[in-house]
Amino acid sequence: MHKILFCLLAFSAPAWAAGPDEPFIQPVSEKFPLPKGIHPVKLVTDYNNNVHVLAKEGLYYFTENDVVRDVRFRPLADKIPVDVTAQETHGHLYYLLADKLITNGYAGVPYVTFPAGSYDRAVVNAAGNALLSGKGKLALAENAKIQSLTAPEEGVSELFVNDGIFYALTSRALYRVAGGQLQRLHAGKDVRTVAFRDKDILLGTPAGYAPSAARTATRPWACKASCRYPPSPGSS
Repeated sequence: MHKILFCLLAFSAPAWAAGPDEPFIQPVSEKFPLPKGIHPVKLVTDYNNNVHVLAKEGLYYFTENDVVRDVRFRPLADKIPVDVTAQETHGHLYYLLADKLITNGYAGVPYVTFPAGSYDRAVVNAAGNALLSGKGKLALAENAKIQSLTAPEEGVSELFVNDGIFYALTSRALYRVAGGQLQRLHAGKDVRTVAFRDKDILLGTPAGYAPSAARTATRPWACKASCRYPPSPGSS
């Protein structure tokens, strides 16, 4: 009796009780087994949404069903990039090798050389300029020329670019590059990553994210009061 009553109630419900059935895009997980013995370091997507994997053993890319070594760009055929980054806005891949920064975009014209082992990170803005960092080193690369910057003594942990502006994150502060110099935006510990939203910079910490550092204040390197970190778990 209870089952019959339930069915009657369900079928007699007014039409407005449920919305119309409309098609929608459903995300689907696709798994790609990595070749045995490789150790992934970084994941990068290019302007065609092709996914690339930088591993300690070399550069790989996703095919329809597999992950294979990328030997399509001749200068990479027998080399392992130190870092790979997608150019801001345009999505061309730039490859940081031990002694040069190159790209397979723009017919390979952008080409910057430096002493081997100088840098281990790179980001490239939409104009094609690059910020490079290494142990005790920081530099701007513009028109194939290297301009050394004074690196923070604690070392750089991550590089970012947004709206053409370069940022350097360390264990103590977030800096931006302006006029060939570093300007400190925010001082503090435990900032692990940075994201950008409109005119704000979001600082990622183990306790969550801290919004936000204003980029348009009278003193653009000064954070808003809301840039302070959320309290750590267990703190009073």
